[in-house]
Amino acid sequence: ATNAAILVITVTAVVPTGSSGINTSSNTTEQLSQTKQCVASIYQKSLVFSEIFPNPKGRDTGQEWIELFNPTAEHIQLCDLLIVDGKHEDTSFDLTNLSIPAYGYLTVGDETLGFTLGNQEGLLSILEKTIGTVFDLVSYIQAPEGKSYSRLES
Repeated sequence: ATNAAILVITVTAVVPTGSSGINTSSNTTEQLSQTKQCVASIYQKSLVFSEIFPNPKGRDTGQEWIELFNPTAEHIQLCDLLIVDGKHEDTSFDLTNLSIPAYGYLTVGDETLGFTLGNQEGLLSILEKTIGTVFDLVSYIQAPEGKSYSRLES
């Protein structure tokens, strides 16, 4: 057991009741509110960018991607984290409800991200959205065509 703080976020979903989810005795659907909790792992602060591919040969859209690495021995359920494109403060991708196995990778393409990466320059961060803590940051200039950037072990 650890003494680390755990952030709990409550997400409420509406789920139909009954076997079919429809009350056949009337025109209404009975609904039951269920609560699912997203608990931020103390390990998600270890999450890092392992590789980015901002400038593929030819058309960029649909070919760019970002890869994240979990360097811990623990499976991480992501909660309340964003990948933020720093040059466009309103441009981000919510990582909540995704997970990364121990010593595993998560690759997210630009079409899933909802934004493309800059070819001339870029600034990406992994941001805890409630507190604003940046867990990792990567920047680059003049991305070479057809080449990715990868993190080197130090």
